[in-house]
Amino acid sequence: TTYEGQLKPIWFRSLPLESRWNTSNELRKAGRIKQAYQEGAGAKNAYVVLRGPEDVPTVVKLVNNLKADSQHVLRADGVGEAAVLKKFDRKRSVFLGSLPRRVTEDDIRWVLSDAGVVDA
Repeated sequence: TTYEGQLKPIWFRSLPLESRWNTSNELRKAGRIKQAYQEGAGAKNAYVVLRGPEDVPTVVKLVNNLKADSQHVLRADGVGEAAVLKKFDRKRSVFLGSLPRRVTEDDIRWVLSDAGVVDA
C-alpha cells in the first residue's frame, strides 16, 4: 500500500520543556514562546493534515508500528471521528506514572515482557 496524496500542515506537540519552565501554565506558555525545549528528549508527537478523511486509514496502515529508528516505533491513529482507537479498551490498559525522564519505550516493553505482548 502506498499513499500518493499531499501532506498539508504538520504540527508538533508534546515537546518537552526544560524543567524550569514546568512550574505553572504561564511559565509553560513562556517556555514554548522562547522555544526552551529539553535537549535530548526522546520523542514528540505530530498532527499531520491529509488531503481528505478517506486518506486516514491508508496512512495509519502505512505508518502504525513502523520502526523509525533503533529506539522509536511510530504510533499512528486518526483524530476525532477518524480515530480507529476511539473505542479505547480501558480494561486492557494501564497507566504508568512517575517514569524517569529518560525511560524509553523499549525499557517499558522489557519491564512488562513477563506479562505478555504489549499492543502499542
